Parts: sequence; C-alpha cells; structure tokens
Amino acid sequence: MSLAKKRLLMAVALIIGLALACAASFMFGARAISWQVVSAWIDDQPVKAIDAAVLEARLARTAVALVAGSGLACAGAAMQAITRNPLADPGLIGVNAGSALAVVVFTVLIGYATPASYLFSAMVGAVIAAALVWGVTITASSGADPITLVLAGAATSAGVASVTQLFILTRGQDMDSFRRWTLGVVSGRSWELIWPAACLVGAGICLLLLQNRALDGLSMGDDVATGLGINLLRARSLGALGAVCCCAGATALAGPLGFVGIIAPHLLRSVGGPAMGWVLGSSLLAGPILVIAADTVGRLIWPPAEVPAGVLVALIGVPVLVALVRRRQVVSL
Repeated sequence: MSLAKKRLLMAVALIIGLALACAASFMFGARAISWQVVSAWIDDQPVKAIDAAVLEARLARTAVALVAGSGLACAGAAMQAITRNPLADPGLIGVNAGSALAVVVFTVLIGYATPASYLFSAMVGAVIAAALVWGVTITASSGADPITLVLAGAATSAGVASVTQLFILTRGQDMDSFRRWTLGVVSGRSWELIWPAACLVGAGICLLLLQNRALDGLSMGDDVATGLGINLLRARSLGALGAVCCCAGATALAGPLGFVGIIAPHLLRSVGGPAMGWVLGSSLLAGPILVIAADTVGRLIWPPAEVPAGVLVALIGVPVLVALVRRRQVVSL
C-alpha cells in the first residue's frame, strides 16, 4: 500500500475515532446519558435539568481534553524534531512540570488565580524549565546527546514536581484544588480559562505548522538543514516558542499531563512517515483521542469517584510505548 493511501486511511480512522471519543465523553460517566438525550440537547431541545447540567460540564471537560491533547501532541513532535531525540516529550524533559510549579507559586504569591495569571505563569514556567534543561544538556561533558537531554529533563521534572508538592502540602486546604490538578485532570475548568488557553495553544500550533519544513530540516541534522538554506537559530527559536505556547496552554488547563507528546507522534510516524506536516496535522486528532479516552475511562472505573486523566494516560501510554519499542516501530528521526 502506498504511503498516500496509508495516510488517508489513518486520517479517516482518526476522524472517526475522535468523533466516537467525543460521543463517549458526553454519554458515559457516573450518570449515563443516552445518545437520544445528547442529540436533543445539541439541537437545543428541552431535556431534564440534571441531564443538561451534566452535559454542560462534560462539554467543558471534552473541550479541555481537545485543547490539551492537541497541544501536547504537537509540542512533543516539535521537540523531537528540534532536539533530534525520539524520546523528547513535554512531560519527560520537565517543561510541563515547570509550568505547573510556576502556576502554583504565582497563585500562592498573589493569593488568587485568574485566567491571565494561569496562562502568564504557565508560559514563564515553561520557558524557564526548557532553558534550564537545554542549558544543562549543552554544557554537559558528553555534549547535547539524547541520553543527556533525557537525564537532565527527568532530573528537572522530578525536582520541580517535588517543589510543587511542597508548596501545595504546606498551604493546607487553600491549595486543595491543585492536588488533583497536578495529576492531570480535565474537569472543573471554566470557559473563562478554556477560551484564552485554546487561543494560546492554537497560536503555538499555527506557528509549528508554518515551521514544518524547517522542523523537517532540523530533524535531519544541522548540516543537512544548513545545506537546505534553513536558518538554524530562527528555526529552533520559532519551533521552541510554538512548543512552549502549546505546553503552557495545555498545562494551565489540565495540569502536567505526560506521555501524550511521545505516544501520539510515534504512532503517527510508524504509519505515515516522519514528515512534520503529516505528524503535526494528524497529532491534532491523535492527541485529543488519547486524552478524551483516558478521561472517559477514568469516570467508569470507580463511580462516582474519578481517576484523573493523567493517571490513565500514563497507564495507557506506557504499555503502548513498550510495545512499540519491542516491535521496533519507534521510527527514528
């Protein structure tokens, strides 16, 4: 089968999968709602007040999962191209953890949280964490190799996460809402935060899509990229800016979700090849499917309690990643 046909079939499967995931997100949970009721609510027909309230809440959490999933998947793909490291991921190299810490610290310092403070602090934290990890990597004696980047990112992520938990634990009940947020949750977000975060993530994704050819060049090495006429500093800077915007908006909404940015791009490369235009475009569908599915399953495991989506993403992501590695389907950049 030709590559074009594989991509077409994969795109159709992703569109159908996303539609089914969204439908399941509306229907399943502590209170099951039939598709007839969901359809009537969408058509603005009268439904029970309790069903309407549940569907409104599920609409918001589905929107959060869509934004966070697409942003993290695209950010992961971009980071892997920029660093030429197939294991680069916003969660693994500490960018999400840096965003989370900045949000918590900023909230503690000003005493309250607003959508603007969430996004601003998440952006600042992501930039600082990314700069710290990259600085440690390039100054290491072994040079900027993939293993050094992963080790520096893992150490930074663990240290930053510990500081975040220390802030939360020492503030008592004032920070209760952040306890679950640090595990990765898509519930409890208002549209006042969802819309600005979606705009930030959308801006980051647009920037990455505009840079897809430059990212292709970077993924092939500096010498090849230079030979293709790519300005390395400009390409890396714009690619990093796009990835940071995606990570900041996603983390402000759903907390530090991991594995989305490493699983989705690898699955897509194994089917449609490493071209960044394909990987970024299809990540807009694959990332949300993973997060929405994790959130929906998390509602069904132990109702009426819910397992955070971040926990389920890890439980889903780790076996998939191990299977890909064992079958040698992790496509090199």
